[in-house]
Amino acid sequence: MQKSRLIEVLHTFNKKEFRELKKWFLSPAHNQRQDVIDLYDYLLKKDHLYNEEALKKEVVYQAVYPNQTFDDAKMRQVIHFTFKALEAFLAYASFLEKGSNQELNLIREYRRRGVKRSFEKTSKTMLSAQNNPTFQDDYFLYERYILQLEQYKFYYKSAKRVGTFNLQEISDTFDHYFIASKLKQACNMMSHQVVYKTDYQNVFLKDILAYIDQKNELLHIPAISTYYFIYKTLSEPDNEAYFIKLKQQLDGNKSALPLEEMQSVYLFALNYCTKKMNSGKSEFIKEAWDILKAGIEENILIEDGVLNRFLYRNFIVIGIRLKYYKEVEEYIFKYGNLLEEQYRENYIKFNLAKLFFEKGNYEKAMELVNQYEFKDILVNLNAKTMLLKMYYELSEFKALESLLESMRAYLQRKKELGNRINGYKNIVRYTKKLLKVNPYNKAQIAKLRLEIEEASPLTEKAWLLKQLDAL
Repeated sequence: MQKSRLIEVLHTFNKKEFRELKKWFLSPAHNQRQDVIDLYDYLLKKDHLYNEEALKKEVVYQAVYPNQTFDDAKMRQVIHFTFKALEAFLAYASFLEKGSNQELNLIREYRRRGVKRSFEKTSKTMLSAQNNPTFQDDYFLYERYILQLEQYKFYYKSAKRVGTFNLQEISDTFDHYFIASKLKQACNMMSHQVVYKTDYQNVFLKDILAYIDQKNELLHIPAISTYYFIYKTLSEPDNEAYFIKLKQQLDGNKSALPLEEMQSVYLFALNYCTKKMNSGKSEFIKEAWDILKAGIEENILIEDGVLNRFLYRNFIVIGIRLKYYKEVEEYIFKYGNLLEEQYRENYIKFNLAKLFFEKGNYEKAMELVNQYEFKDILVNLNAKTMLLKMYYELSEFKALESLLESMRAYLQRKKELGNRINGYKNIVRYTKKLLKVNPYNKAQIAKLRLEIEEASPLTEKAWLLKQLDAL
């Protein structure tokens, strides 16, 4: 049963969730089968949940039904009932996570039963909570709309119809929810479209954008303003005024949107900076640094205590480009300790070597690169590229030729790199040509220069051209 959905889901649980699930199974309201409890107890003993031998159906069956002949149908049945009880637990836990879910369901139920006092009291409590919300995302806007809708249904059905109905409020709250959701989806579609070259149709988007331009007060709603300015930076990248407005959203709305959503907003802003940097706008290097630094220091880009290794690498590389050497050296260790354990040592050592290299301390950089075996393929290739540059600049050509050959062979074996392999192959190819070019033959140099300038992908293009100029 190692490949069962039950085991797959249990592998995602933490200690607290295991304890709460045990209470759930013990409650007669949720489970009345002893074999479900016995199965769960067995799975949590020792390392059974992660032990292939212990998860064989026959072994599990004997633990749950001692001294009984194995019955596959009976085994499948207890797994089924256990999984169904687990799913009910997950659904309930998710329901409880948003307290407003409970209030909305109570309001709906009181309205259905016609219990006026309880309906009005719970509605008043929820309205009060909405005036001081924890978050103001699109789901919050949806809840506002549903609450207005439930009030309308209650008072329309009741005999006491006093004054006008709240139809305008229903319309307004629905519009806010709809506009926020459409903008959010439009940003995701445009971002996906750039990467995967896919065309999407987004009905009403032009009308929504025009409506927001007319109704500027909508930009006071965080779930609308944030995605409005993200969309504008994506659709009109040359108008940098929209990026400035987006930065203001990062500062002003960080507590208005849930963490997961703010992470996406920060990444949208970072991607914009990256494109600007790649197009030669060097001022965006500092912008990217500021966004990454704020996102990491304020725990927005840290999830469950873990910092993504690629964000860490980009943060360090950008800091080095800005020559913030003192800060970078501190951050290499400070934030390196937040990386997943399997990547931690690789990335700390590599980035430390990168820092020494950029500071011109080739001795320390080469010591780290030569003495440490980088397990991550891309880190290893970047380390070899760094070593290649140092060998060339130090005129250690025999060592360089040996390294180039080992890199060529390494790249031949690493088919899993896909298209990314071409960039590293080009580094090897043009470094070899750089070694062979006649420094006194201007025609050869001009030809190689043209080849390097037109080569793509080639991440070390600037370095190769710099060495060619120095001949």
